[in-house]
Amino acid sequence: MVVNKGIVRLEAAIRILGREPIRKAKLEALLVLLAGGKLNSALIEPIERQQTRAKLLNLEALGDEIGRNRVASQILFEAVIGKDDTLPRRFLSRGAQVARSVGRIVVPVDNGEFLYGTGSLISTQLAITNNHVIDSVETARDAVLELGYYDVEPNFPSSERQVFAIDPDKFFYTNTTLDFTIIGIESQADSVSTASYGALDFILNSGKALIGEGVNILHHAGGGPQRISIRENTLVDVFDNWIHYVSDTAPGSSGAPVFNDEWQLVAIHHASLPWGDGLIVNEGIRISAIVKNLSSN
Repeated sequence: MVVNKGIVRLEAAIRILGREPIRKAKLEALLVLLAGGKLNSALIEPIERQQTRAKLLNLEALGDEIGRNRVASQILFEAVIGKDDTLPRRFLSRGAQVARSVGRIVVPVDNGEFLYGTGSLISTQLAITNNHVIDSVETARDAVLELGYYDVEPNFPSSERQVFAIDPDKFFYTNTTLDFTIIGIESQADSVSTASYGALDFILNSGKALIGEGVNILHHAGGGPQRISIRENTLVDVFDNWIHYVSDTAPGSSGAPVFNDEWQLVAIHHASLPWGDGLIVNEGIRISAIVKNLSSN
């Protein structure tokens, strides 16, 4: 598992380093567009992804104009990037609801120590995390998923904390290339059901977040109580099976779900690379890539 994590980081680092000129060009083009410059917005994001994002925001009329009217793309990017840091109140209530489905993966290792990651329910009996967190049936048998592990006050944990056994005999699928694993979960523990924690939805469509848009991450950094990263989290690149974004992450964040501001699942976090001046570029596996892989297998 440690070897797998090292390889994952190296492969991600190669992609992050190699994409630097492309990221820079896309962000510079975005600045030109937002300033009202005459620019083909497809240089930033494919037209189809822009149209999907507009529809997910219930802006169908605007989506119909994208690709025909340059100003339509400018309006869309202004809408998702925002001119201030305010969000509708439902952001908090919806975020709290989604957070219930996200828990801490605990994997026993030698000498009574543990490795930690983040896992999310995607049904009452299935959860998703990284391959480098749970890479085999053998690893899964000894691991657990802890839900409701967060502080209601500083250093005062929630009484909702519940441990659910992982059952790879129920279901186990892993992909080393995309670095994700889906595992079976025992749906009952101490008369508590996973159904009470909800589950995250997979949306196949590509276009759930655009370059320049903020993303939000629920995670168990360092194996501690659940935390949320919602500040200075900017999507800077989308390509192939991956997204790159800037956000504060730490060990234990592996497997963390990445969301847009509507709390729709965009990606699964799996690696990060320091980038100077305190900046960290992170890489996540796109949900559309995961769904496509599952559909073909």
